[in-house]
Amino acid sequence: MDVNKEAENLFGISDRQMFVNNYDRFVPTLQPDGSNSVQKTAEQAREAIRTGHCRYPFMYRRSDGTPLPTEEVVTRITVGR
Repeated sequence: MDVNKEAENLFGISDRQMFVNNYDRFVPTLQPDGSNSVQKTAEQAREAIRTGHCRYPFMYRRSDGTPLPTEEVVTRITVGR
């Protein structure tokens, strides 16, 4: 997993590696629609594998705990063909 430099501003962190190393800290257990965050991510990943692309709303938390609404985009890529 990696994030770009803008993640520092979005999440209120001093180093983007902090997000990667502490991912669970930035993801609430439940999404606003009541779905489990981990399950939602897995379902959307399966959808992207099946169809090639998936886009969905996803709520994170900033380092100070405030909600951070985002749109996740997952794209299947083929390597080595």
